[in-house]
Amino acid sequence: MFTYEAVLNLFEPVDKPTLQSWYSSFLVTTAPTGTISKAYLRQTFKAYFPFGDSVAFADIMFHHMDTEKKGQLGFKEFITALSITSRGKIEDRIKCKQQIQTNSL
Repeated sequence: MFTYEAVLNLFEPVDKPTLQSWYSSFLVTTAPTGTISKAYLRQTFKAYFPFGDSVAFADIMFHHMDTEKKGQLGFKEFITALSITSRGKIEDRIKCKQQIQTNSL
């Protein structure tokens, strides 16, 4: 279950109002149902990466992001993946990249 406090621990020094803003934006612009499907991620990746095999890339990313293995990405999974890949410790980003490169679906 999503709690701001659980996610805040992943994003220091992000404050609660900022995280609440991100969550509101997630619900309004990305996931009105509160979750992201694999199909949505494929569509999004295809728009951002029109050349190459964006579907395979989206599937690999979805597989790694879906830590709860529910077939849907909740806010915590989504924002955690974004944090690791964009602002996490370099060791975590390297580990994430290696896992994506070496694991097959």
